[in-house]
Amino acid sequence: MSMPLEVSKHTSSLEKINTPHDQLRLVNKSEEPTSESMGIGPGDDNESFQIYISRGIEEDSKLPFMTLVTPEGHNLLALADCGASTSLISTQTATKLQLRIVGQRNLRFKGLISETRDEDCKFYRLEVIDQSNNVWAATVASYSGIKIPFSAPTLSSSEYNQLDSLRFNITKIKDLQQFNGRPVDIILGNNLLGNIHQQLITLDSGRMVTRTIIGSIIYPPMVKNALFPVGGNKPIVVTDDMEHIVVHTLDTPDYDLPEDGRLEPKSNVSNQKLAKQVEQHWNLELLGIEPPEVVSSKARLNEQIVEHQKRSSVRDENNLISVQFPYNGREQYLDDNFPVAAQRLVSLTAGQTIETRMEYDTIIRKQIDSGIVEIVTPDMKPSGPVYHFPHRGVRKESSVNTKLRIVLDASSHGRGKLSLNDCIHPGPSILQSIFGILVRSRLKKFLMISDIEKAFHQIRLQPQCRDSTRFLWLKDPTKEATPDNILVLRFARLPFGVNCSPFLLAVTIIQNLENDPNPINAQILENLYVDNIVMTTNDVNELVTYYGQLKDTFNRMAMNLREFLCNSPEVMEKIKEDDRAPDTSNKLLGHTWDSLTDVIRIKIARPPNGIPTKKEVIAFLAQNYDPTGIITPLVVPIKKLITLLWQFDLKWGDLLPDVLLPTWKSITSHFNETEFVIPRQIVSSYHYTGVQLVIFSDASKDNYAATAYIRHEFPGQKYESQLICSKSRVKPGRVGITIPQMELLALESATNLALNLMNELHMPVNQVIFFSDSTCVLHWVLHKVGNHVGLKWVANRVTNIHKNLAKLTELQLNPEMRYVPTNANPADIASRGCTLAELKVNKLWHHGPSFLERPEEDWPQTLETTPPDARMFHLFVVNDGEKVLSRELNKLPNQDSPETAVVNSMEEKELCKYESIVPYSRTNDMRKLTTTCNYVLRFVHSCIKSRNNRFPSCQYSYQSMTLQRYDDADKEKDEVTKRRITRTFIIAEHYRDSKLRMGQEPPAHLKPVLSPDGLYRHNRPYVNSRHPRHSDEMKRPIIIIHTHQLAR
Repeated sequence: MSMPLEVSKHTSSLEKINTPHDQLRLVNKSEEPTSESMGIGPGDDNESFQIYISRGIEEDSKLPFMTLVTPEGHNLLALADCGASTSLISTQTATKLQLRIVGQRNLRFKGLISETRDEDCKFYRLEVIDQSNNVWAATVASYSGIKIPFSAPTLSSSEYNQLDSLRFNITKIKDLQQFNGRPVDIILGNNLLGNIHQQLITLDSGRMVTRTIIGSIIYPPMVKNALFPVGGNKPIVVTDDMEHIVVHTLDTPDYDLPEDGRLEPKSNVSNQKLAKQVEQHWNLELLGIEPPEVVSSKARLNEQIVEHQKRSSVRDENNLISVQFPYNGREQYLDDNFPVAAQRLVSLTAGQTIETRMEYDTIIRKQIDSGIVEIVTPDMKPSGPVYHFPHRGVRKESSVNTKLRIVLDASSHGRGKLSLNDCIHPGPSILQSIFGILVRSRLKKFLMISDIEKAFHQIRLQPQCRDSTRFLWLKDPTKEATPDNILVLRFARLPFGVNCSPFLLAVTIIQNLENDPNPINAQILENLYVDNIVMTTNDVNELVTYYGQLKDTFNRMAMNLREFLCNSPEVMEKIKEDDRAPDTSNKLLGHTWDSLTDVIRIKIARPPNGIPTKKEVIAFLAQNYDPTGIITPLVVPIKKLITLLWQFDLKWGDLLPDVLLPTWKSITSHFNETEFVIPRQIVSSYHYTGVQLVIFSDASKDNYAATAYIRHEFPGQKYESQLICSKSRVKPGRVGITIPQMELLALESATNLALNLMNELHMPVNQVIFFSDSTCVLHWVLHKVGNHVGLKWVANRVTNIHKNLAKLTELQLNPEMRYVPTNANPADIASRGCTLAELKVNKLWHHGPSFLERPEEDWPQTLETTPPDARMFHLFVVNDGEKVLSRELNKLPNQDSPETAVVNSMEEKELCKYESIVPYSRTNDMRKLTTTCNYVLRFVHSCIKSRNNRFPSCQYSYQSMTLQRYDDADKEKDEVTKRRITRTFIIAEHYRDSKLRMGQEPPAHLKPVLSPDGLYRHNRPYVNSRHPRHSDEMKRPIIIIHTHQLAR
């Protein structure tokens, strides 16, 4: 998007200059412009001249480019930008072409987003030739910051033919592809564009082309229906903004993997499918911890799109709603995909047995009879885009109703073509958060679930969209797929597999509920996810009422609600047999709920046998579906492995590198069960008097996490707490992030989680309490760290935390911050991970620290009155935490119990927290590492020196011998010695790092001798040699531990 801009002199007020004196011109070579005529004469050298340039926010493919040719035959890539006030040439290009300098002055470049400082820029004389080889000259300013990549236009064959008929140089236009990706050389601004335009042509496709005296400008393709008359029925064009596309379909694998868990080369998990599974996994992780402002901005966009979709829907004579696809403007380029669909049909039928083919045919014939699908006849002329789905059969023996399901592939396309899903906006996630519904399903005594029978096929599709849902089948299923035996069909109802189907289903249900006011409507909207309805209550009598009202409401929509299941046998007897679930266990939004035992079973993925490929490792992670994070610690090691995997340049089908195999085997050895069982109800009685939301946060060097518990208070000072959700995120890619900064991210996520939970719980909560084991972070937050330049990032995070705390205060939740020792912090488990066996019996994970089951007098103290000094704050908090921890350990009846084992395990892990100040992993170059550490030592020494100068009566002294020697060298201004001291420190520190982090010391067989400078050396046989060529380093070489990063 360009903004009309102008040239102005840099004065106190911006004024437009209209005189010819200040304009740059395009002139014929015979007209020799003078410096004065171009406004760059000597008298102006000291004045600053401000140039406005356009700052595009479109994709590069949506910008108009052209090429210019110099008399010497050089091709110059140009962007035609009517939003730029003047024309600019890249400084690098001008230097390369050795253009003649005609002037110089101070310039400031200003765009839509930002502006530069004053720069001393040169003006060059540029010469180009036209179609008749006439030479034209212009004076252009230079700018070194032109980074826009050139993108050649992509034209259809009809557009090429039309341009050819208009006598454009087609060969030259096609040759532009070779320049793709190169930075442009020139930005042609308004001062030149107005002089070179000759003819504006609109092609039949709507694309515009400008013929100029020095070349042709080909504009991007027309965006259909971007502008439409008010009151018309044209669809709003919605561009695909990935920030606002939310995965809102529940995509758990429907196929059965082989016993070894391996994916066959032609398995059902395509790369695209796998990418979507990974995307879904990360999006599910974000559910519940997104910042509130992000959630609200998406909600505003959602409302606009929903309102448009409602206006585009129509009702028939039976008051049934028909919808249309929300095309995104690309549908005019949609290919019919017939060759791909036909080839896939041949492959499908060739691999089927005659029994399977007849079963397939029966499903399709039933859909034809019920009006879901209709046969396409030759006399049916398409009234919209045409597209043919490939399809395949997926057999799921565990399914109660449909063993064989036909799955459509709306993402299929030919090489270089668009798929149907590419041309349709998926629509926003107007559904309730699956995270919230799963959390609420555990809060009350009774649960009732049901689903809409063939939900998508109950939605009518408007005629102009039906031809984009065609698919192929056999006229005679007993014969093979030949051209004479192919039957073309299309959907009259909404097909499953199109990316917008969940959105259109939700909008249709919302419209029906709005037109049929009923007291239960609000509860339906609150607990509806795609075609599943989840109702909860503490009154068993309400279940029967829900059943009757739900059936009646959806019957009026011409939809059948079925497979009702609840945990009350008496209510199940009152539900009609046709409406009951056939089994006491059924799906609950991706999990399995057993209504008899009232437990939820979370599926644990089965790892592939042998050495997996990159594709199989990532598929393994994506198959562990857990929106509320109950098994978060189990998948933390997998995510760590994937971050290591990304450091290798591997393709999807490449095997795991040998160096990572021990880690993989260690991970998979713990995945020896197929499910993780938790009680659905989180409390033993519903006669509680108060509720608190308690959230813990923690971070390790690789992950940060937050865990949330609901604590119920009962009469007689009795308490119960239960894990309700957790979230763990991988360390951001930001370079140099420290453990305290990770802890701060964890606390910020905890406050985000609290706000999201308060929106989803729909129950009264008395207070929200946050626990962290980082005294540094608690001090930052409670004492509002200053906005010092070195703490800017920290200050921004602290500001966000305080904003969230203020919102919680407005909800009268009285938020508090408290300290918890690491060994009593369940978020530590979520940040580090643990095995399945440990997780099942870990009371700390499932119920939180035992002090939650006692009155608050036994808790860590509140921190409102802590000392502001950081050191005193740390001592105050840690001393109080040690008292709490001693009470925690004394409460354990058996020191060999599972909880004790986990605590001891975590104590051992604490030893691994050591992280050296020397960034060994940053570089393999000792010289660079020495330079980096020298900067650090210089900075520390400078800070101490400045502080001592300010307080001469209270001097700080160095206890470190390294800094003492560094201080002496600084007084002597000996830079060589300072680097030598730094190098010695790096080597000595690697011994400590190896011992504390890796448990390794210098090899004993080298008989290491510790020298006075702190380095281990090996005495060679000629250590006492006096030969002049035997230096001390040769006789007593320094020992480097070969497994340490320093040795690489």
